Amino acid sequence: MAGPGPIPDPLRERLLQQQRRVRIVRITFALTFALALALFLGAAVVQSHSPTLRLAGIILLDVKDSAAPDALIIEESIDGVQPEITGTFRLGLMRAGRVTQGPETAGVPGALALKGESRALVIFDSHYLEYDLQGDPAQAGWPKLVTRGNLGINESNASPVVASLDGVDWLCWVRGTEIRLRPLTETEVEPALVHSTLRRGASLDLVAAEGRLWLTVLEKTSGQLKLLSFRPHLGQRQAEAPRDLDRDAVPEKEAPAPAMVRLAQIDGLITSDVRKEVRTASLAILQGKPVIALSMREKERTQDSWEVWRMDDGRNWVEQPKPSFKPASLLGMAGYVSLSARGSHLAALYSDGGSIKLSMAQAADKIVFGEPLDLEVGTGRGFGPVVTWLAGLLILAVLMAAQGVWLLLNRSPELDKTLAKLLEKSGDDKGKPKGEPLVLASQLGRLFALLIDLAVTSPAVILLKSVYGYEWSQAYSFFMLGSVGAPWPNVLEAMQAGLVTLAILALYGMLCEMFWGKTFGKALLHLRVVNVDGDEPAAWQIVLRNFLRIAEMAHWALLFVPIAMMALTGRQQRLGDYLARTLVIVEVVPEDQADDLEI
Repeated sequence: MAGPGPIPDPLRERLLQQQRRVRIVRITFALTFALALALFLGAAVVQSHSPTLRLAGIILLDVKDSAAPDALIIEESIDGVQPEITGTFRLGLMRAGRVTQGPETAGVPGALALKGESRALVIFDSHYLEYDLQGDPAQAGWPKLVTRGNLGINESNASPVVASLDGVDWLCWVRGTEIRLRPLTETEVEPALVHSTLRRGASLDLVAAEGRLWLTVLEKTSGQLKLLSFRPHLGQRQAEAPRDLDRDAVPEKEAPAPAMVRLAQIDGLITSDVRKEVRTASLAILQGKPVIALSMREKERTQDSWEVWRMDDGRNWVEQPKPSFKPASLLGMAGYVSLSARGSHLAALYSDGGSIKLSMAQAADKIVFGEPLDLEVGTGRGFGPVVTWLAGLLILAVLMAAQGVWLLLNRSPELDKTLAKLLEKSGDDKGKPKGEPLVLASQLGRLFALLIDLAVTSPAVILLKSVYGYEWSQAYSFFMLGSVGAPWPNVLEAMQAGLVTLAILALYGMLCEMFWGKTFGKALLHLRVVNVDGDEPAAWQIVLRNFLRIAEMAHWALLFVPIAMMALTGRQQRLGDYLARTLVIVEVVPEDQADDLEI
């Protein structure tokens, strides 16, 4: 049977004009996408000019004037977090409100401790550096490196901390689910078991005061914060005698006495639960009473992100007035406050963007921090390059969205179907009539379907989130554009949580498409998955296209790969569709529905 007759000249002219418009918009869309891709590939350059992530720690030495105390300060600058955290640190002395710093040293330490009156211990994951603080900080060679020692621990994520008590430097660290304690330099001493956590992974803070060690344990998965206080000491016991395998043998001479083994011990242990869902915490002992500054996780966070709590005489925790500590960056991606107490004075040191600020408080019924003092400690990069980069990327995204909406409104499924029939040649030209043309789903339609599917799978994400203890921002980290704007020490952990969400999404997609041909999101938008011939896809094709979705969405940066594939293939195929030879189409419009001839 012959196809439709020739197209009238006015209609043909309008079709050609519309075709030219679509071509121009497609070309400009491709150029916009190329420019956006270039900006994205320049993310590495932006990272090198991103706002400096700066952490700071303080140990008060003397407080003659509360507005200008004497203190030991450590400043850390984090340069990168992949594949591991890299950066530098500087020690400095604060005298009468003025800070003098030593030279930069490579490395990002995890803790700072004071040894005696003139020595500082800088603690890393597997080693420590001991510095002599005597001399003039303004002179070259200050501080003098005295010792570089090995901690004698091989555990990853050990979170080692050190505090000096009665002339002994005590090392506390995490080993699996156990918190262990022993003298810093005596690796042969058998460590004492201080505490056991429910799951692996915890961060520690150790302070020596009032003849005791005070230790905070923050479990990373649950956010449970505990305070432990105890008195450590060294003891000894007899070593176990070797087994005598030949019991009938007569010893030639009397066996030597068993050797003595030195071991660390604790007594007077006090344990207190502080808060749940805590993100970070810092400890100080103010006139014999513990004071903790902490920030809460997202779901427990209020407008004031930092809280201060003090233990009273009944060992109850009492919240203090809200401090005015701000996060360490405009994006609020990391924050840390360091507390230190001396006599009746309490100091809080924190990073506010590119500056380091000090706020002081005194012991009273309520701990109220005064106006912060901006310390002249190094210089940090501002937000100019990042804001410019994000603004350019946002403008291009809006432009691409406008172009996509125009293409979507001017290429309706009914119109495509009508034009396909009008432009179809007669059946005799090819020897047989063509089948029903496939109407490909647009990028915007597929994006909306994806968002609906993410909402459908969110109950499973909530369940696993409560089990593994990660946050919403980590579960959906593949949508977090800010992770390029500033370094993020937890980026690897966030990507792992995001992979859990994507695995749930992939499994959900496999099941729905195998038994139904579409997910709930696609069903609401009348989309369907088929093979390149328009038939039902095979099981291996469904598995492959959904499995590759995990790789395509592992990080928001990788989302440009499927976007580019869909724009360049001409068949709206992302990488998973291209390799699995599948298409996402608009379901066939019923024959009795009127076609839209308006162009």
